[in-house]
Amino acid sequence: IKVLGLNPTLLVLDCTRVELLDSTCVGVLVLIRQLAAKNTQICLVGANQLLKRLHGMCKLNQLFPLYDLLEDA
Repeated sequence: IKVLGLNPTLLVLDCTRVELLDSTCVGVLVLIRQLAAKNTQICLVGANQLLKRLHGMCKLNQLFPLYDLLEDA
């Protein structure tokens, strides 16, 4: 995000086509959080039931709010 010169206040990651959340994906999400400005809210949208469960188990809900619909983000 910094490399691109962007400073959004909201970054929405569409998870509708994501089938698996492995450790590499979690690492990339954490890296995105670290690279984003402090005032940037990053949220996930459209996760399936498995991703929702993993989201809670990995405590990603503390870093990334999860929404069912883009309009809710």
